[in-house]
Parts: sequence; C-alpha cells; structure tokens
Amino acid sequence: MIKLKKKKNEKHKLKNLTDDKIKWAYKQQKEHKDWTFYDEREFAENQLQTRFNFLITVYTLFLLPFFQSNSKESKIVILLLGLIIVGIMGLVVYRAYIRFDTIIKILYNLDEYHVFRIQLKGIEGRKFKLFNVNPFIGYIIPIFLFISIIVMGILLLFLDFKFL
Repeated sequence: MIKLKKKKNEKHKLKNLTDDKIKWAYKQQKEHKDWTFYDEREFAENQLQTRFNFLITVYTLFLLPFFQSNSKESKIVILLLGLIIVGIMGLVVYRAYIRFDTIIKILYNLDEYHVFRIQLKGIEGRKFKLFNVNPFIGYIIPIFLFISIIVMGILLLFLDFKFL
C-alpha cells in the first residue's frame, strides 16, 4: 500500500512512488493507449460511490424490520445480522476509499499543472478552506453506522429501551 509522507509541505507525496516513476508510468500508458490513471480514477470513484450507496441501503434495510418488530428476540437477531453485514460492507467501502485516495494522490503528483494542484493553489488564499469529504464516505460514516447498531443493541439489551 502507498503511504503519505508526514511532512506538512509534502502532504500529497507518495512514500513508495517518486514523481519520476509516476510520470514515466503515465507516459507509457499514453504511448500504448492503455488504461490510464484518469481511467482508474473514474473507475475507483464510481466503485466507491456505488459501494457507499449500497452500504446505506443495507443499513436502512435492517432498520426497517428492527423498528417494525415487536419482540425483543427478533430485534436482537436483526441487530446481529445487521452488525455483521454492515461491518463487512463498511470494510468493503473502506477498501474502495483507500484505492480511490491513492489514485487521487498519484494524479496530484502527475504534473505541476494538473487540475488538482491548480485548485489547491486557488483554495490556499481563501479564508474558509474546503475540507476533504472523502474520509467521511470512506470510513467516518461506515464507522458511525456500525456503532449506531451497537448502541441500539446496548439500549435494547441492558437498558430495556423501548424503540417506538
């Protein structure tokens, strides 16, 4: 896996790939009319979006029967199944996020005049800087969904909380 260097000035640098290796690989891709980093970005972005949407759908599909069920036992079974499946789907989303984040870093290092670098230079002077929302999709929301199922289970089992 490719990791970022820790220096503040080089936050978009890749640890295992140099700029020269990235530029050489891109040149080879263009010469052979092969799959390029841009094609990979589009594929990885669509994959992340699709998997995230599926995670949200699966989560809501477990919430609906949970709130409609009247017995405590069936609610526990629904929560356990939901916990397992949402947990696995969260890992799948996280894996797609890592892949997408890596390709974005590769594209950032591809060229000095790449659109990502130009955008970041334009944002630097602003009073209110934008923040990266990809981590929210990649791991913050999946962790929140997973923890929310655990909290519902704790409320149901130990506090005998009545859901609706």
